[in-house]
Amino acid sequence: LEELRLSHLVITTPEMLSSNLRRLSAKTVPLIDAGVLVIDEIQLLADEHRGHHLEAGLIDYTNYNPYSRLVFLSATAPNVGELSLFQNSLNSKKSKIVCSTYRAVPLDINFIPYNCGYSMGESYDDRIVEQLLLLDEFPDDVWLIFVHSKAFGRRLERRLLEEGYPCEFHNADIDFNKRKELEQRFRNGDIKRLISTKTLAWGCNTPARRVSVLGISAGGKKVPVYDLQQMVGRAGRPGQHFKGDAYIFYPSGEAHEEILLRAKLAMGEEIKSTLCNRDSLSFHLVAQIYIGRVLSTEEAEEWYNKTFAAIQGQGAPLGGIIGVVSYLE
Repeated sequence: LEELRLSHLVITTPEMLSSNLRRLSAKTVPLIDAGVLVIDEIQLLADEHRGHHLEAGLIDYTNYNPYSRLVFLSATAPNVGELSLFQNSLNSKKSKIVCSTYRAVPLDINFIPYNCGYSMGESYDDRIVEQLLLLDEFPDDVWLIFVHSKAFGRRLERRLLEEGYPCEFHNADIDFNKRKELEQRFRNGDIKRLISTKTLAWGCNTPARRVSVLGISAGGKKVPVYDLQQMVGRAGRPGQHFKGDAYIFYPSGEAHEEILLRAKLAMGEEIKSTLCNRDSLSFHLVAQIYIGRVLSTEEAEEWYNKTFAAIQGQGAPLGGIIGVVSYLE
């Protein structure tokens, strides 16, 4: 606690910020005393699992500390006007939007169609075949290969090893220390081909000259564009290479996807609040009631009006949930 109190810089996840501000304690004081709160990767607001925690945490933080300045950072959020309005609703300060298209290392994004059929047997997968062709074409380059399932990642790892390409597979099933060891070996140049799930997509400075993303769907849903942007952005990092190349694989029967993806990757995909989801909104509103910050329908409405969901006009779920407050009254 003393170390936290004496710190000039505190780094936290959205979940930890939200959790600590829900139950105020001595540990929370350094957080709410901060002069500036920087949110890196503000597009996390759109993540269905994490975004609502960030949104609710920002509301609690600015309720405690309305004087703090807020800085939102993102390389992939296009609707910065709405994010600026959200900032204004949080602390009533003027927001300044700073936009730049600068990237220290040029990045080329290539699209590769693959055959979804398995007519040549279960062991055949056109994505693996196409990836092997790329490895054959650029055998000396450092590769980071993203997959959207651990099962497919293991299949790819086996196939690459069979073809004589040493590789490792980075995923959430691996022990934390083992993952860190893999990352260090990758940075040191001991691993030239690293397969990974999303675990290395965000906030990682990798030595990859080339990145592959083997598919645009996961679990029956399209992979969010901001995730694809983060993945391809791991190629050609400053101080590592003069140029980066990325390859996005898409089903050959969906040629229109390349056109759509090119446009979305260039413009970004609009960041939408996830707090309007009934379960998420219920959780955070009931938490406000439990700790005594919301004790009437008026206070519930006041709290909700500060949300990013309200800025975006996503107010439909509120009516039913206000019944919780009415019942308590």
